[in-house]
Amino acid sequence: MVESQPKHTAGNFRTDKDNPADHTEKDKGLFYTIPHKIVDDILKEGLHSMYKQQIKAFTEACVMVREPALEIMSCLKKANYSLPPVKYLIYGENGSGKTMTLAHVLHYCAVEKWMLVHVPWPAFWNLFTTEMSASVWKPGRVDFPLAADSWLKHFRQQNRALLEQLQLKTSQKYVWTKRESLQPGEPLTEVIEHGISRNKFSSDCVGVVLKEIRQQAATKGFKAVMVVDGINAFWGPTRVRLIPKKYLHVGNISLVHNFKKMLQPDWTNGAIVASVDQMAHPPAQRKNYTPKYLLGKWGFETFDPFVPVFVDKYSKKEINRCIDYYIDRKWIQTENGQTLEGRKELIFLSNMNPFQLYQACASW
Repeated sequence: MVESQPKHTAGNFRTDKDNPADHTEKDKGLFYTIPHKIVDDILKEGLHSMYKQQIKAFTEACVMVREPALEIMSCLKKANYSLPPVKYLIYGENGSGKTMTLAHVLHYCAVEKWMLVHVPWPAFWNLFTTEMSASVWKPGRVDFPLAADSWLKHFRQQNRALLEQLQLKTSQKYVWTKRESLQPGEPLTEVIEHGISRNKFSSDCVGVVLKEIRQQAATKGFKAVMVVDGINAFWGPTRVRLIPKKYLHVGNISLVHNFKKMLQPDWTNGAIVASVDQMAHPPAQRKNYTPKYLLGKWGFETFDPFVPVFVDKYSKKEINRCIDYYIDRKWIQTENGQTLEGRKELIFLSNMNPFQLYQACASW
């Protein structure tokens, strides 16, 4: 007769604090639940497709409270916003949880009523954009009308309540054509709507929105945060061809040019939270995950100074609590997966990597 393996006794793996502003070191390693409205309105565009599938399978959206997010949120609470924006740069190996760290911080900023300037994955522009046109504003630059249109809609969705509350106005006249212009004192939302309804000007409207945010963050008394997943794409290669055998230089993409202006130290009441990611580059340029390698000389010098935030693999406590959570959600269903030996095997197979653990558990 074969004796059954002893089961691991699950401990508490959830925190009852669902507001990220309340998270402390005591909550580290515990899962908190994100309301579905926050997922739909704030986080959805920046989440990995597999995590979106997980939300459906688990019937809830949960994120583990980990040290990198706690560190950034603590700094955001204590920063001096009369100075230029502090830059926080998240880095780590693939699957370690960089995107989920950004999601945690983004949720915090949304709850605290920051203006969100969120760029979910700029590498998509560099590598997969096919719809383009010559800039109507700056000769030599290239607009991505549909990408700019999508971003304006995303910005409107994330900041709808705050835009209604602040009632921001344009600070100057903006001329689109001889017959189309926007006078000083017009609602900033008119710029957003113009870019959405007139795709020809969508990239320029993105630039105007970002310019007005930088100018008005301090004068109107609101905080603004730019959150970018894979910011190294701002200085990376492109696969966008203007003519055969010649690729577009990333600096000539209007969207990239406009967002990089947010990195300049000429505004206050803001912060920059970004990640560098190997997947934002083509396969030949994914040898290392360090900021200096991924940003390159040009990008590193532009982004510096910054606060480096390393996202490590799971600790022993974190990985055991994650397995407890997967058992609770029936992601691990086999009898063996719930034993001490099965748990050890999962930890070995995943090498303590959060994404690899999720994949390894799929067949258990």
